[in-house]
Amino acid sequence: RTAPAVSDVQGRLAETASKRYLNYADKVLGGGKPDFNKSISALHTKATVESKPYYDVLQTVSVPIDNEVRDLVQRASRYASKANQMAKLEGEDFTDILRYVKPESGQTQIPLMQLERLKRAMNGAIGTAKAGGDSEFARSILTAKNALMTKLEQVSPTTPQGDSVYRLANQKFAEPKQLIDAVEEGANIFKKNHMDIRDYKATLNEPQKQAYEIGVFRALEEKMG
Repeated sequence: RTAPAVSDVQGRLAETASKRYLNYADKVLGGGKPDFNKSISALHTKATVESKPYYDVLQTVSVPIDNEVRDLVQRASRYASKANQMAKLEGEDFTDILRYVKPESGQTQIPLMQLERLKRAMNGAIGTAKAGGDSEFARSILTAKNALMTKLEQVSPTTPQGDSVYRLANQKFAEPKQLIDAVEEGANIFKKNHMDIRDYKATLNEPQKQAYEIGVFRALEEKMG
């Protein structure tokens, strides 16, 4: 076949596949175009409810302050102030995290949830860096965040099945900003190559994947008119 004919066939196949996906997504999302605000709100509520039993356990956990913890906190020192503010807003009596982990403080343990707040502060910074087009800086923050998460997974209590409670909590929970970012990424699916899409989806947890699919649905619906 000629190149134009092949291109025409490929276009029809893509259109058929897109319609099939839209029909599937329409059923999954309950029919009709998904309401963005309601979808995000529903996903956030679901994520909060499903992650709560795990976070209830983690509220009682403290992490031994060793040199690794000090190094991880120092790497993320730029976001410590926000983590401290989050603790205060949530009604926790907590001093500066940077001072808390120093040997001269005399502290030997730190609440796990304060380190979790430091991780969440980095989540916000990653989103800001991406929005500003600074993908390299976003990747650097992500590296530091992942190192902190790995440590918290290691020190976390485990379920009777041997799963890290901290890992399970993170698989279930997502902040509204993370969900919005995932929707926006899904909506840009036609601007990405398949490698970028694969790599991005590998970083998502369950609620973020659902948010991403909402974005893909919107992109396909727009493309199909």
